[in-house]
Amino acid sequence: MGDGGLTQIGDGVWAVVRTPGGWGEANTGLVVDAGTASLVVDTAWDTRLARRIAEAQQLLVSRAPITEAVNTHSDGDHWWGNDTLPATARITTSAAALRGMREDLPPA
Repeated sequence: MGDGGLTQIGDGVWAVVRTPGGWGEANTGLVVDAGTASLVVDTAWDTRLARRIAEAQQLLVSRAPITEAVNTHSDGDHWWGNDTLPATARITTSAAALRGMREDLPPA
């Protein structure tokens, strides 16, 4: 996947840490409650990378489907990859971030 791939940083917690120095270098996270459900923290803005991250997460979420996602703020590198989340996932963000997202739509 590049950029180190999925790195376990705690019990049931993984991160994709991007190499600093360019556009869209936001990190993403995954919290897995084994046998129950998973939560994604932010998605990559590059849809191709977001899909690669989702594919890399498949083994981890096979028994704990992604049901939740949190977008920490409205910068595109934290939410433009939301279309790679399961259609049934609930996405949570702040009211201020949602206003920003409505003004800064992802590229077509």
